[in-house]
Amino acid sequence: MYLTLYPDPYIAKESLVHVLAYAVGNPEQEHLERVMAEVYTAPDASLYILCDGIHIAAVIGIKHLPDFSGQILHIAVEKSFRHQGWGRFLIAEVVKREQLIRVMAETDRDAVDFYRRWLWVYDFFTRREISGC
Repeated sequence: MYLTLYPDPYIAKESLVHVLAYAVGNPEQEHLERVMAEVYTAPDASLYILCDGIHIAAVIGIKHLPDFSGQILHIAVEKSFRHQGWGRFLIAEVVKREQLIRVMAETDRDAVDFYRRWLWVYDFFTRREISGC
C-alpha cells in the first residue's frame, strides 16, 4: 500500500472517480469531474489516494482550515477493501501528515457510527462534528 496526492500522473482518473463516487451525494460523472476540477485543484484542499499496487483502495479529501484544523470533505473505500481499517488509517495518516489538531466532518446518519468509533462528539442538530481527532 502507498499513499499519494491528486493529481498523480500514475493514477487513472477513471479509477479515482469510481472510488470518489462512493462519497459524493450526486455520483454523476459530470458532477464528480467538477468536484475534482474545482475542489481538489484549489490550494486549500488535498485529495489523498491510497493504492494497493495499481488499484485504488480508498480516498480522503481534506479542506485545510486555520489553526491546524481540517475538514473531511470526502472519504471512500473501494468495496473490496472495506472493513479492513483503511478509512481509519487514512484519517490517522492525514492528521499526521498535515499536523492537524482538530478534524471536522459533515456526514449523514449512516456514517455516524464510523466516526463514533473514533470517539468523536457529534451534534445531531447541525450534523457537524464538534470535536474530535
